[in-house]
Amino acid sequence: MAPAFDEVTYVERNPALCAIAVSNFAALGLRHISVVNGDGRELLEQLPMQDWIYLDPARRDTAGRKMVSLADCEPDVVELEPLLLRRARRVMIKCSPMLDISLALRQLTSVREVHVVSVQNECKELLLMLMGQQVNESTSLRVNESTGQQFIHAVNLRADGSVESDFAFCPSEEQACHPTYAESPGRWLYEPNASLLKAGCFKLPAERFGLQKLHPNTQLYTSDTLCTDFPGRVFEVVGQSGFGKQELKDLLGDLRKANLSVRNFPDSAEGLRRRLRLSEGGEDYLFATTAKSGKKMLIRCLKVKK
Repeated sequence: MAPAFDEVTYVERNPALCAIAVSNFAALGLRHISVVNGDGRELLEQLPMQDWIYLDPARRDTAGRKMVSLADCEPDVVELEPLLLRRARRVMIKCSPMLDISLALRQLTSVREVHVVSVQNECKELLLMLMGQQVNESTSLRVNESTGQQFIHAVNLRADGSVESDFAFCPSEEQACHPTYAESPGRWLYEPNASLLKAGCFKLPAERFGLQKLHPNTQLYTSDTLCTDFPGRVFEVVGQSGFGKQELKDLLGDLRKANLSVRNFPDSAEGLRRRLRLSEGGEDYLFATTAKSGKKMLIRCLKVKK
């Protein structure tokens, strides 16, 4: 359940956007939100202690070019971090989904949680949750007590906004993980969702769900027993082959349409599609990838409905 706020102040220095916000809040019946046209930096200096501050820094410069790094966005939250935490118990920062998470965690010293949010497997938002030392730990954001590291949540939402999966981990868990590797794909193949890949969680899913990886640099997993709660897409393996002419003929037969993906493979999906003379779509899925031995392989699958 979303938290209820007694009073919210929306600050925007663009007067046109302020007018739009006033109209939208009134139409939605949100009478507890007041709109202030001004510079957020100046307002922070006089602001009394707040429960939350939410920032959505501008990600385009004056020429309209997209900015990604925290320091390039406006305002510079790296510079503002100490002041923000003197004015609020908790701070949420909305960042570009292209942001380097590890760099952000080195730049900001008070991050307690990172939420990588995808909608229908498309990465949409990256949220950083900051907390000052003065907040009572019983109500704090989560942090790993043994390592002091942040929790990273890789979240995938359905079209209706409900949570399909929320995989939480610490960077140290990923670093310490030693998954096993399959000699060849088993009956089931697993492709992690976009949030897991963006979060840099490549090895830990294999350990958590009892799966094997295909290759250290291939972010695909396999098993002989079906894992239904994997945070990503699940496929039933129909067959596999190398890229010899006869092997491909035996695997593909008269297939003319398939959904093709490349993972740790030297050719692009478009280039391989032309080579295999396949159009996009249909019920068959093909993964061109690299096995543990280094051999290039093509895996034919059918998607499992969850």
